[in-house]
Amino acid sequence: MQQNRPPFFRKKGLLPLLVIWGILGTTIYFEFETSVKEWLENKASLAYGAKIDIDKVSVNLLKGRASLNKVQITNPSQPLKNFLVISSIDIRFSLKELFKKKLVIYSMEVTGITPSTLRSYSGALEDGDTNGVSPVLWERTDTGVFSKTRNQIKEGAFKHVSQITTGAYTLGKLPNLKKTLTSLKYLEELNHSFGKATQAWRTQANTLPTPSQMYKWQTEIAQWRKSDREIASSENQNERRKLAALIREKHDSLKVQLRSANEQVGQFKTKLEQLEPLLNQDIEIIKKELSLPSSESTDLSSELFGLQLVSLLEKLSFWSQAYRFYGHSISEKAGYKLVSVETTDHKTLLHFLNAKSYPPFYIQKATFSEGNANSPTDNFVRGEIKDFLFFSPFYKKDFKFNLEASFPSVELDSLKTELTASYRDNTPVETFQLEISALPITETAIRRTSDFEIKILSGIARFETSGKFEGPKLEASGEFELTGAKFFTQSQFQPFQNMLDDLTHYRTNLLATAEVSSEADNLTMNIESDFGKKLASSIKDTFTQQITQIDDTLRSHILDSLFPIRQTFQDTLQDAENISLAQMRSTLTELELLISFTRKYDPHPRTVSRPASAG
Repeated sequence: MQQNRPPFFRKKGLLPLLVIWGILGTTIYFEFETSVKEWLENKASLAYGAKIDIDKVSVNLLKGRASLNKVQITNPSQPLKNFLVISSIDIRFSLKELFKKKLVIYSMEVTGITPSTLRSYSGALEDGDTNGVSPVLWERTDTGVFSKTRNQIKEGAFKHVSQITTGAYTLGKLPNLKKTLTSLKYLEELNHSFGKATQAWRTQANTLPTPSQMYKWQTEIAQWRKSDREIASSENQNERRKLAALIREKHDSLKVQLRSANEQVGQFKTKLEQLEPLLNQDIEIIKKELSLPSSESTDLSSELFGLQLVSLLEKLSFWSQAYRFYGHSISEKAGYKLVSVETTDHKTLLHFLNAKSYPPFYIQKATFSEGNANSPTDNFVRGEIKDFLFFSPFYKKDFKFNLEASFPSVELDSLKTELTASYRDNTPVETFQLEISALPITETAIRRTSDFEIKILSGIARFETSGKFEGPKLEASGEFELTGAKFFTQSQFQPFQNMLDDLTHYRTNLLATAEVSSEADNLTMNIESDFGKKLASSIKDTFTQQITQIDDTLRSHILDSLFPIRQTFQDTLQDAENISLAQMRSTLTELELLISFTRKYDPHPRTVSRPASAG
């Protein structure tokens, strides 16, 4: 007798179950791929700093394969445009290494690259998207390594260029320059010295006979005239001889003092006359000091293009540091590595590296391909990456990247780049070369400050650069050429606006060359261009004309600074002559009058000169 089986073991019962399992498995797999897609979009967007959209993600874990379709990478500076759109990315990876939290890509094929396409919605991240994470990758590339050079450019000639061209700069700089005036220092020292001299004269004046003493002497001598010398007693005659000698002594001492004071007053008057040559000398020095902060330079190209170049070098420095050799691992626990590093001066340092922040990411080989090089209407891309370790603490592989491309859709005729990274003789070495021809430029600022703006409205650019990072050292050079250019200039100061209009109205080309070198954060930069030279020349010509016309202005401003001290000096000099010296002269005259009445009692009579000749 046939045993009855449960219904779910019958064929009619098994089929629905298999269908359910199939649907469930498909749903789980679909949900897995959807989760991977959302995770990739979210993490990549946060790291990059703008939205990265992926149309479809396919993953086969068992075969170690994955593919991404229609990857849109937003241009962070233009959120309604894509920086690039990639049709597909096919990846072969190591499942074994993935379980170790390491992404090792054996091969990657990138096809269908199209630059600068329009987006259907903004690719800017909202404030809530960042969720308080560290600065995004796009922002971190401006590392601020060369912030000192950046600040020097911002504080350079263009900070006051509108004031310079309008003449306001001259008067604005004078207050600080007045502190360095030789004439001012000379007058201050002269006034100080004269103050000491007048103090000495006042002290000497205090030693003069007092009015009461002079009155006593005059009264006593007047009594002598009423009595006869022979009648006077010997004692009286001795007293009269003593008084005559005292008056003579006071007279001679005061005469010497007055002569010395008169000589000093004459010397100070002569020194005051020497102020005028010093004043003229100060005017010439100030005129020189008032020149442009870059007065020794005949080219303002570094001030014009320096900020863009510093930004580019900081990006290069960021990526170089991202692939920099640190040392060898001593131990690794809980996502951290203890790494030993030997410095250039042969010191050994120990560092902890957080492996969780930047997990090892290794691309063994990636190829880029698109279109036909012989077709002028198709995008052409050809290149590859070999042995790239992203944010790795080790320099285990020699990394190479080369790319050749042309994008007719954005009128880019040719792009060639080559990057290499290696570790030779205990020093990391990275080299780079980049050539771009016929690149359209639109709405690009050359330099913008609160006073003015110069930008390129349109033009076709050619760009070449090459350089090398060797340890902490950087050496690079490059050339930028713009043809068919249209410029926009704007300044609220009409003199400078006229100058910019003259330089750009009929100009259709721009050529700039640059050489840079750095040791750590010390950057030396030399940029040259005809545009920068002509701008410097125009500014200097304008400023020179102003300087030649402001002698009287400078003189009046300097005299304003000198006037209080000079007036004080002259007042003190006048007071000395009218008070201290006048008192000395008056006393000397009275003493000479008394001497004339006591001459017959003076044992050594001498001819007394008049006070007027005492000096």
